[in-house]
Amino acid sequence: MRDLPIGLPKLLVCTLASGDVRAYVGSSDIAMLYPVVDVSGLNRISRQVLANAAHAERLNRMQGPVRFLIPAGGVSALDAPGQPFWWPQADQALFDAISQYTETSPQRQIVYVPAHINEPRIIAQVVDAVRSVL
Repeated sequence: MRDLPIGLPKLLVCTLASGDVRAYVGSSDIAMLYPVVDVSGLNRISRQVLANAAHAERLNRMQGPVRFLIPAGGVSALDAPGQPFWWPQADQALFDAISQYTETSPQRQIVYVPAHINEPRIIAQVVDAVRSVL
């Protein structure tokens, strides 16, 4: 994210955002948002939280160019092969709901990245997506 132009709003959704994030973002223009739940399995709370996110109502109201990147290889550090929250079926359920409720268009696109969220390929895709709308 630091490779993106200064002043371009950057939002990182991460469970680390529940604490002091100065060590991660410092005085940069990166904002971190706590997602309320980590995908450690589906339960009544996580189902509601993920469903609310997947309905993408605000995303659908955006008129400008939007790129919604989905890290198909896992959505958190704990959601990786061999890790305690690795559950590809839950990830796929989230991705399917996002696809179902997001109205895509040339301006509003969902981009599936075949990588884990912590892989460098994700950053390259984010940079490419941002550059494509500037």
